[in-house]
Amino acid sequence: MIMKFNYYSSSALLKLCINIALMFVFIYPLHFVFFPISTRYILALIGLICIIYDRRTFNKYLIGVAHFIPVLFFSILTLVVNQTSDIGIGITPIIYTLSFFSVIGVLKVTKAYNRRKFVDLFVAAVTLQMIISLLFFVNPKIEETVNAILVTTDLAQQALEDTEGIRMRGLGAAFFSSGVINCIALLLISLCYTSSRKIYIIAYFIIFIIGIFVARTIVIGLLLSIPLLIKKSKVSLRKIVVWCAAFVGALIVIGSNLKNSDEQKYLNLFNFGFAIINDYESSKKFNTGDIDALSYTGKLPLEIKTWIIGDGLLADPVRPTTAYYKHVDQGYLRSLYYFGLLGTISLLMGYFMEVRKVVKHNRNKWFYLLFLFYTIIMYKGLIDIFQFIIPFYLIHRDDSSMLRPI
Repeated sequence: MIMKFNYYSSSALLKLCINIALMFVFIYPLHFVFFPISTRYILALIGLICIIYDRRTFNKYLIGVAHFIPVLFFSILTLVVNQTSDIGIGITPIIYTLSFFSVIGVLKVTKAYNRRKFVDLFVAAVTLQMIISLLFFVNPKIEETVNAILVTTDLAQQALEDTEGIRMRGLGAAFFSSGVINCIALLLISLCYTSSRKIYIIAYFIIFIIGIFVARTIVIGLLLSIPLLIKKSKVSLRKIVVWCAAFVGALIVIGSNLKNSDEQKYLNLFNFGFAIINDYESSKKFNTGDIDALSYTGKLPLEIKTWIIGDGLLADPVRPTTAYYKHVDQGYLRSLYYFGLLGTISLLMGYFMEVRKVVKHNRNKWFYLLFLFYTIIMYKGLIDIFQFIIPFYLIHRDDSSMLRPI
């Protein structure tokens, strides 16, 4: 077990560190300059080899990806109807196949065959990412040194330059993606919290308090997870008040120190993390750039055909590598413009079917929170969380193993 290993055993500590590192590169794929492919493809290759020798896992793969076949069908239909060649969301089954293989790969190499061990490693890896983000912000030279051995795209490099000294940044994930991962970590903590996992509370605080300076999206994870976490903790009202007071107090102390700092980058960080509060104080309205950007006003399709089957375009036809079609980046809008309501509903149904399998497998209806989270987060951006859902269909809900070791 992860949280109760022998602290005096160097071999146990080394094994734990290796497993956390393996889970880290699964959650945040890294591409090192001295290696031809990213860690995601390495894990996928390991998973593919495992599936070849495990018929049961192969059957689970077929069932898992099959739910997204309608997405492929409507993608082909919109491309034919609109005579376009933007494969966009149409490659979802292929991407999810790769994700499935990488999930199998990380489960095998970490031997995380049960829910407890998987969540322990997941939470530890995300907490590590938060610590790395804090370290990078405090000492940018460390970030420069690490990024020098990583392959980054031109867009990713531009994003790093644009946000330097403004927000915290970790490894291997874009800002929105990192925010989504942080939300999932908070949800998993609330879903799997037990009295023997009180260290999850510490991880929860670290992930949120640092995560708010990485991506404000984490507030969604907080709102969805905190009621369940309080319910499962079974603590008295007095303790709940103490926890909430400590939580708010920590934010006030951090915010006050950042706001009163003499260094511009800490002032920028305060303005980013507490933007909604700053805007309310100045204008008495909650109108941050994020909230304004979420508005669908004037962006919805005008033609009936677009509503039904879309325009078959995900990227801007003039600048396909740097801009989105219709210059919208909200998830539902991009999906609507690509393959209409038919495709969008099929995408949502695919995720619903996946989560329903997880609910039945774990005998826990609270896992529907993952689907609720997906429907909410799609309002902001088009995102893939398949690889974070499917493990809970493959691994066992207790300490036994459903996957044979390699």
